[in-house]
Amino acid sequence: MMAAASAYYECLAAVKAAVESLSTGITSTSIIIQPVSYYLGDFPKPFISISPYGPEQVPDGTNLREGISYPVLVAVINDRELAGGLDAMLAIRQKIRRRFHHASMDGVTLGSLIQTTVTPMNVVEPAAWLRDGIFASGLIIECEVREPRS
Repeated sequence: MMAAASAYYECLAAVKAAVESLSTGITSTSIIIQPVSYYLGDFPKPFISISPYGPEQVPDGTNLREGISYPVLVAVINDRELAGGLDAMLAIRQKIRRRFHHASMDGVTLGSLIQTTVTPMNVVEPAAWLRDGIFASGLIIECEVREPRS
């Protein structure tokens, strides 16, 4: 794989690698990076979508480095019938939250990853359940990075 040109993409790839290392029962081919989290029936379910989400935050910096927070959406997608059951889907969500909340992560070389934090979204997204007939559960992983100024 070619080296990433952006620290944001490195964060996405590092989140993907960390999720793949968890014992979720979801194969690595079903853990994907997308520009926007979506499901059009083109992946076997359950699967995990990893995508950019919302604007970056630029909280602070120095003359040499700036602090930036890259939001990454991790969405667990499954059928409404919940292959594996609701408990299994909630266990996957729990493993992801535990892995990333106030944690460090390898894989970011275009800056220094300080830590990750987690902002939970709806445990079950009602619109996806009622309108689309799918289970969708999301967590936002904030990757706090110090990047050298160019």
